[in-house]
Amino acid sequence: MEVNAPEAATKESASIGSQRRSVSEQIAEALKRHGVQYIIGQSIPSAVTLAATRNGIEQILCRSEKDAAIVGDGYARATNRIPVVTSCSGSPSVRAKQKARWICKPPSTNPDFSRRF
Repeated sequence: MEVNAPEAATKESASIGSQRRSVSEQIAEALKRHGVQYIIGQSIPSAVTLAATRNGIEQILCRSEKDAAIVGDGYARATNRIPVVTSCSGSPSVRAKQKARWICKPPSTNPDFSRRF
C-alpha cells in the first residue's frame, strides 16, 4: 500500500485549519500552555529553542549542560516551579544529570551542602 506525500506530511505535523505546524512548534506551544517562562540550556535542540522564542519563552544560555543543571536547580528552589533544561544527547547530558542528582539531595544527605551554611 502506497502513502502519498501529503498524507505522510500530515502524520509528521499537525494542522490547524490551513496552517501546518512542526513538531518543535507543537512542543513550544505545549510548554507555553503549561506556563513555562524560561528554557535553560545551550540552544540544543535548536528548532525547539527557536520555536519557544517565537512563542514568548525566554532562553537562559549556559556554557555547559552541567551549568544548566545548576541554574535549573537554583530556579526551582527560588521560584518553586519545575524548570525546563535542554541538553544534547550523549556524555554531556549524562554529566548534567549526575550533577543535578548531586545538587538535589536534601542537606542531611549531602555533606558538602551542609558545610557551606
